[in-house]
Amino acid sequence: MVGSPDYDSRAVKRSSIVEAHAQAAAAPAFRVLVADDDRATRMLVHTCLRYLGYFDVVQCIDGEEALAEFKARPAQLVISDFNMPKLDGLGLLREIRSMPGGDKTPFVLLTSRGEAKFVRQALMSQVSGYLVKPFTIAGFQAKVDAAATAAMKAHVPAADLWEIHE
Repeated sequence: MVGSPDYDSRAVKRSSIVEAHAQAAAAPAFRVLVADDDRATRMLVHTCLRYLGYFDVVQCIDGEEALAEFKARPAQLVISDFNMPKLDGLGLLREIRSMPGGDKTPFVLLTSRGEAKFVRQALMSQVSGYLVKPFTIAGFQAKVDAAATAAMKAHVPAADLWEIHE
């Protein structure tokens, strides 16, 4: 975790996905949509994303706001809390997956729920990645980059995207 004694900023490098986008001058910015009802978590995720080189980050306070934002201007990556008022993370995921092109959008659930039954629910809804709080920036980067890479290849979740606690 950032600020913890085992955190080493030298071990985290700018995302290769972001580098690829930065090199393509004509390419639009890699847009990330973050949905979490907890302001501190939103700010932490936003800070981690910016540190990793993701600069076009939109923050939403719940699933309904995130869905409206995604419909108005789709993102290349969605990171969402599992539990939120109005529309939870799984509901947001299902809504995005049902939209044209939404099945290719990488979607990472960020949650304190690491039990196998919750991970299975997410898998059944075609989530790209699942990250349990608290997280390290290196772990966060690994999940975000793996989800984005898998989505670019064709929505096939990679084995390293899952974190299950029995």
